[in-house]
Amino acid sequence: MPVLPLPTPTAPRPPWTPKLRAERRSGRTVHMYEYLARRYLERDPALTKLGVQQYLAERLGRVSPAAVSNERKALGFLFKVSA
Repeated sequence: MPVLPLPTPTAPRPPWTPKLRAERRSGRTVHMYEYLARRYLERDPALTKLGVQQYLAERLGRVSPAAVSNERKALGFLFKVSA
């Protein structure tokens, strides 16, 4: 499964942003998904379903269920785009 590159100073927007905009997601949603996906990919650049599941399970012990739900949505979208 390909790993999406992290943004660089010459490419400020991640490659999945156009898909979010095409689906008419709000600017806040786009920003949140970008932030959460970057944070995950910095931790684990090898995007795998098991890795995402483990990450979310670990997060449940530290943050609110609502925060984990947002992360799940963002990472689920990222997973769909990279497949």
